[in-house]
Amino acid sequence: MIGNRAGGGMLLFAMACLMFTTGSAFGQFGQGNRPITRAQESIRVRIEADVARDTNVQFNNDAAEQSASNTETRVTGTGVATRNDGGRRIFYYDVLINRRTGDVANARYDWRGNWEGGRPGWQGGPGGPGRPGGNWSGDARQAARDAVQEQIQRDYGQQATVTFSSANLYNAPGNDQGVRGRGQMRSGRNRVNFDFDVLVDNRRGRVEQGQITFQDGRTSYIGGNRPGGGGWNRPGGNRPGGGWGANRPNGTVRFSGPVTNENSGKVLGVGADSREDGAIIVQWDYTRVDNQEWEVIEAGRNEFVFLNRNSNRVLEISDVNLNSNGANAQQYSWSGRNNQRWRLESVGSGLYRIVNVGSGMCLDVQEQSRNRGANVHQWRCGNERSQRWRIGN
Repeated sequence: MIGNRAGGGMLLFAMACLMFTTGSAFGQFGQGNRPITRAQESIRVRIEADVARDTNVQFNNDAAEQSASNTETRVTGTGVATRNDGGRRIFYYDVLINRRTGDVANARYDWRGNWEGGRPGWQGGPGGPGRPGGNWSGDARQAARDAVQEQIQRDYGQQATVTFSSANLYNAPGNDQGVRGRGQMRSGRNRVNFDFDVLVDNRRGRVEQGQITFQDGRTSYIGGNRPGGGGWNRPGGNRPGGGWGANRPNGTVRFSGPVTNENSGKVLGVGADSREDGAIIVQWDYTRVDNQEWEVIEAGRNEFVFLNRNSNRVLEISDVNLNSNGANAQQYSWSGRNNQRWRLESVGSGLYRIVNVGSGMCLDVQEQSRNRGANVHQWRCGNERSQRWRIGN
């Protein structure tokens, strides 16, 4: 009997140790708030806000965790959003979670493909009139205008209002109908005119791809080379009207080579040598590989774009938390938006602060680290050496 009690005590002790060990795997914030759960909840909230509050958001069983930095875990995966009319759309998500606090540091999602199913001409949320969902008998011009408005509000927020002054049809190859026109975006007191060029599938009314060119030099793409896209925003892609060029900003290359941090002596590089949108930026010893080489291109108004030689993607601050200290630096396909544009502030001795145009904050190494693989983000500008960079050889 005594032996049984002793064995039972040992069993209870072993179970307690197992429970403690298992619990510790989720950090200080417990099993209910582990990274995948927190990441998916943040994406659910964003999609419900962007589409409709009654949108049903389901996640596939492909969620994956990986270390993004010394303090953050990256969670990626896919899911399906279903509107109340039955329309469904697949999405990809990418979220950074602070390991210590469990807080969401950065979250984004991108649609893959268009809305499928649902009522013809459904008006609520992205998809709009003329999207798949029945036999389309609408106007290609209206489908193009809806797609342009959707993309602008996605890029610049739902508060942006869009008006159109023209929308003209032109013949396009295959089953597509081309639509070109002009309009104006208003956000607060700011107004900017734009031109657009969109291809609409005549059979289904689905917008295939398009480009929005703003008067101030910014560009947005519909169906571009991002998760779920596939077309014009691709190096060397064919575009209606010709002459739109490859996926890189226009301008003169002012510097070329590594970008070296004064504090650590290490250079900017793309994590895991990735060529994908959303790949994080880290610092590393300079080894003369292409993912550590940058072309600094003059983009007008004393602004510059940093183009990675390996991926042909540009340095940006994620627009999810653009105005926050600690928002991550990453690479993404060129769109011309302010979060991809930088100002260079000379601090002497050939060094510069690299200031993001969209946020007004400085490119910085997280926690002023000197370690290989340390995360690069933005922070309020100061006199720290971790915010000073030498550009080019």
